[in-house]
Amino acid sequence: MSDAPQGPDTEPEPELDPPPGVRLEHPEGGVQVLVQIPRANRLCLAAPRLLFVLGILATILQAFRHHVFFGFWFIGLPFVPWLFGAAQSSLFIGEQVLRVDGVRWFGGSLVIPRDQVKEISTTRGGFFQAFQRVILVRGLDQRTTPLLVGLSLEQAEFIDGGLQRWLVSVGA
Repeated sequence: MSDAPQGPDTEPEPELDPPPGVRLEHPEGGVQVLVQIPRANRLCLAAPRLLFVLGILATILQAFRHHVFFGFWFIGLPFVPWLFGAAQSSLFIGEQVLRVDGVRWFGGSLVIPRDQVKEISTTRGGFFQAFQRVILVRGLDQRTTPLLVGLSLEQAEFIDGGLQRWLVSVGA
């Protein structure tokens, strides 16, 4: 017999073995999940975006050809980082918030309060996500937010499992 007390409060945290491309860090107040999106998935994500940018360039050329200028030159630079997407994404799972770094156009973070999350699921993205695997967060207001577009199957299962445990702990 062991002298250590047994019970639900003393149950050790299971050892997590993250898949390739996922790194866990434990800063104060939560877990930081760093995800390296596979290169092939990022290239698939770039195809619809590249078509979109080419359409804009064709429109600009037609505007200049017909001597009509609408200020299209303002559009160019913000599309460059957006075109290929981020190689690495960061997800912070805290006690009260879920924060995804670098998902906004100019690098801002998306912060979702955990009491506003209704469900989290893994699914396929839409056309502009090239139908790649994505973590989808549905809020209480029925609005959906795609996170970490382009994950591999192993990465998606690992992160979804952790987010499901986090979501269940909300109700506890």
